[in-house]
Amino acid sequence: MKKVRFLIELLFCICFTVSAGIKHPLHVSTTEVSFNQKDKTLEISCRIFSDDFESILAKNYKQKTDLSNPAMKNAMDEMVEKIHQFPSAD
Repeated sequence: MKKVRFLIELLFCICFTVSAGIKHPLHVSTTEVSFNQKDKTLEISCRIFSDDFESILAKNYKQKTDLSNPAMKNAMDEMVEKIHQFPSAD
């Protein structure tokens, strides 16, 4: 009987959580950081799903984004360059 009650309470909690709208979007990416001994530079490589990246660009720049559209290549390149500018070390 205790097992059944526990399962019912667990099911209730799960249903309540889902119905309350408590959810978090899942964004997956991988980042690789390595130090190049020869050039004495830090190299950072990020792999991001294009739809996640497009939504960030659209949100930040309030513009239509489509990274796969050849007609928008120049505009997309400019947006990506703006995001990836780092201050100089001088």
